[in-house]
Amino acid sequence: MNESILKSNSELRIAICEDNPEHLSVNHEFLLRNACQTEPIFYLYTSGSSLMEDVGAGKKFDVLFCDIEMPDINGIEIGNAMRRHNENLILVYLTAYPQYAIQAYETRAFRYLLKPFTDESAREIMDAVARESSRYRKLVFKDWETVHFVEISDILYLEAKEKYTFAYTKDEEFSGKTSLNDYASVLESAGFFWIHRKYLVNCYYVRELRSTSLVLSNGVELPVARSQRSSFKKLFFDAMERGIF
Repeated sequence: MNESILKSNSELRIAICEDNPEHLSVNHEFLLRNACQTEPIFYLYTSGSSLMEDVGAGKKFDVLFCDIEMPDINGIEIGNAMRRHNENLILVYLTAYPQYAIQAYETRAFRYLLKPFTDESAREIMDAVARESSRYRKLVFKDWETVHFVEISDILYLEAKEKYTFAYTKDEEFSGKTSLNDYASVLESAGFFWIHRKYLVNCYYVRELRSTSLVLSNGVELPVARSQRSSFKKLFFDAMERGIF
């Protein structure tokens, strides 16, 4: 991965909150050994109150795996409280009780998983977390004497034009001399796909697929190269089925 075009490539900070110490240890073990695409740092909590004390003291987390039924503070309350500290928190509930699903998703939970973990389910969620976390990183664009840091999740598409790469968000455009190939090495794991040698598209914003082109959420229509059409559509629909976007 090209570090010079990413702002902040620190390890993923993952908190696990589970009041049963044995379950906490088992969950940690499953997640740790199946973290194939990340280099996470885990923080383990046996009570919601101790977790919230650390958050109140300024400790920050990218991901929270949280039980729901706990004696001091339940997981729904924790999720709501932590949302106020970190809007982009990736919140995953781990529970033996399916009846809390609606409440959980009201906290904008990323996933709601029923216990127990298996290696397969742990691998799937860690891969999904890695993909989701990559959306909240920022790309670096150096334009003359100005350096711009652009949220990856805000970028609709990138375009190679002459010796520059242009990135387009809903309201702005940015440019830099880094090649589109270099940006692709970072963005392909974040839901960006090649549709043409000049275009890399964020599939979260694809509104319409046509026979020779696609339309983005802002109305921009981009060509899909003949050589890319069948492979792009396959990748796009496969990614939808896997829940990548």
